Amino acid sequence: MSGEANQVKWRGVQPVAGIRGVWPSIDAVRVVTGQYRTTAGTSIIYTPAAGKILFVSSVSMTTLNKVVQASQHNIRVRNVADVDQFYVMYHYMWLQESINQSQPFMPAIEVPAGYDVIMYQSAADMYCRSFIFGWLEDA
Repeated sequence: MSGEANQVKWRGVQPVAGIRGVWPSIDAVRVVTGQYRTTAGTSIIYTPAAGKILFVSSVSMTTLNKVVQASQHNIRVRNVADVDQFYVMYHYMWLQESINQSQPFMPAIEVPAGYDVIMYQSAADMYCRSFIFGWLEDA
């Protein structure tokens, strides 16, 4: 975050540049997006463009298992070759039930350009919704 260059004009607190993963830069773009699935499969929630880094500051997932079955719903990050890198949040259930969960991250999770933040749902008899919240900065 660029601040006033002239220190004579500073009032109170010195201007702060972006603190990587904690405080967005002045030209950061807010990202709030999500996906919804009613069938088994994978959906891309967000892919940062070339020259950008996505900072995920929190995620939220809601899962409804409509019948008694073993099922899973997760948010994870995969690289440009579509190889899973890590899980961000994971629900596993066996009963007819629902789960709603949110998780903040401090510092934010860094997702490089070209990597995908995805949601996966294993069963057809589920409703799943996944959200990510964060910001986009130049790499």
